[in-house]
Amino acid sequence: METKRINEDTIQVLIDQDDLVQRGISLPELMGNQERVEDFFYQILDEVDVDHDFSPDEPLTFQVRPLQNNGLELLIIRGSHRGEELARNIKAQLQGYDDEPTDELAGDEVDEALLDPDVDKLERVVVMKDFEDFVALAAVLDTLNLTSDLYQWQDQYYLVLTFLNDGNLTAGEVHDRMAVVYEFAQATTTTAAVLKEHGRLVMEQTAIELARHYFA
Repeated sequence: METKRINEDTIQVLIDQDDLVQRGISLPELMGNQERVEDFFYQILDEVDVDHDFSPDEPLTFQVRPLQNNGLELLIIRGSHRGEELARNIKAQLQGYDDEPTDELAGDEVDEALLDPDVDKLERVVVMKDFEDFVALAAVLDTLNLTSDLYQWQDQYYLVLTFLNDGNLTAGEVHDRMAVVYEFAQATTTTAAVLKEHGRLVMEQTAIELARHYFA
């Protein structure tokens, strides 16, 4: 772990994958576990602020950016973000750090398609034994006209896939893509409604794309 004092109000911390493993946290947890995230960043602050210039009792902002080595750049800034606002800030930055062009639906277009009654939706739910299976699936699955939500529940990962048929998606294409999915996951009787009520949402709408970008 590397640290640099940018100015009197900002500390930069470079955290690699080994640092995350040693501290028992992963990028998926940073996207969905508010309490664990906050504890982790204050732990990092305690480690790097050897002069004790930053007090946990004062308002602080944590800004995080994924790095290409599956690590993180963390900026600790005297500011005002706490609690749920901190978690939303972290999640937004993690999910927004992707400047690569794509031919797939943008976020606003996905929202519109999900709400459009003229667009048929076909939902499938699958379960995976571990996160590595999800990452492997993300590397090969075609996500055109497809949204994906990743949940964690009862020590398993569940993926809710919603196919958006605007008239150009055939039953054969859905069948072929689900055949790919079943190479890495299994069918389940657990419904999306159950997951929304009891599970923990890890990645929303673009889980496949996020995993492909950050873990491929």
